[in-house]
Amino acid sequence: MQGGSDEIFETDPNSNKTTLVVRKGFIVLAIQTGANIVPAFTFGEKWLYHRKALPPAVQNWFMRRLRMPLIIFWGRYFTWLPYHDTSKAFLTCVFGSPIDVVQQAEPSHEYIEQVWQQYIGQIQGLYETHKGKYGYPDDEVLVLREAKARKHHAHGAKKEQ
Repeated sequence: MQGGSDEIFETDPNSNKTTLVVRKGFIVLAIQTGANIVPAFTFGEKWLYHRKALPPAVQNWFMRRLRMPLIIFWGRYFTWLPYHDTSKAFLTCVFGSPIDVVQQAEPSHEYIEQVWQQYIGQIQGLYETHKGKYGYPDDEVLVLREAKARKHHAHGAKKEQ
C-alpha cells in the first residue's frame, strides 16, 4: 500500500493534516498480476510516537547516501513502546470495497490512471467517513502529495525510480 519515510518526515501529531504520499507502482503490479486492490486506511498512527525534526539537509544526505531515513523517535518512557491516548482509538484500520482489475502484462497509462482514481477516491472517502470516529477533528484534512523521484545506485550506475 502507501506509506514510508516521506510520510514519517511530514507527520506531526499536533497538526490538522495527515499526509499520504502518492505512489502508483502497486497499481501497476496489481494489474500485471490480476490481483484485486482493497483500499485501506489506518487511523491513529500519527499519535504513536514523537520524533525529532532534523534539518532537511541531514535527512536528504542519509536518504541519498545510505538509502535509509535517519529518524530519531520515541514513545512512552522514551522507549519504543507506542503512546496510547485513551481518549482516541488506538489503531483502527478501515477497508473499502475491492477494486477489480483486468490483468494486463503492459497496462496503458490511461488504465493505470483509471484504477488509481478509483483507489484514491475510496481512500479519501474512507478518511472523510471515519475520521471523526477515531479521534480526528472535523477540520483535519488528508493531503495527497506525489512521491519524489529518487536516484539510487545499483552496481555503480545511477537509475531513476
